[in-house]
Amino acid sequence: MATLPFLKPPAAPSTRDIGNSESGILRFPVLGGLTVQESITIDELLAERPNAFVEAAKVATTISTAESITAVEAFTVIERAVGTQDLEPEAQALRLKYAEQINHVIRVFSTSNQHTTDAAVTALIRWRLDRPDWSVDDTHTLHRRLRTDIYNLYLDELDAENNPAAPVTEEELGKPLPASGRRPKRTGQKSPTTSSTSTPASTTEAPST
Repeated sequence: MATLPFLKPPAAPSTRDIGNSESGILRFPVLGGLTVQESITIDELLAERPNAFVEAAKVATTISTAESITAVEAFTVIERAVGTQDLEPEAQALRLKYAEQINHVIRVFSTSNQHTTDAAVTALIRWRLDRPDWSVDDTHTLHRRLRTDIYNLYLDELDAENNPAAPVTEEELGKPLPASGRRPKRTGQKSPTTSSTSTPASTTEAPST
């Protein structure tokens, strides 16, 4: 694998043991964030699943066309139905008339968190445990406690990315710091010289008395 000329190399990863005696215990590297490959894998796995917002927009378009209302009004009906909020009589009538389509959207919303968990757990197992062929179906065979703990690691790594580290100091890069720690103030005037070579003004002798 190619390497980079780091001024300061990345910190060595720590590890976390995940699971228990019932679920089995796995040891994962802790990197302080996700790798690019892990993020790509999660996006690819989620792209294979229905998107709740897109599905809701499709149904809203169908309702708005058939009922001669705006797409925003139709989307609001769907949104309130998904959130199990009370509906006005006219909105409730639309909810019942398009129950099958709206229930499909509700199912997509209700499973979106599960898909995110599956994608995150699958990505971490693939790339941190060197199991490139691990699939979402394989993740479904895990003990629920183990799946939950791996997902919590994923959340912790996201949190670490959102907490910026302190800037690197010159000392950490191996550069010497000034002895006083402060730079002299610039005044625009030349500083006095300690050289043995005298300026013309300094060689003028005082008149003898």
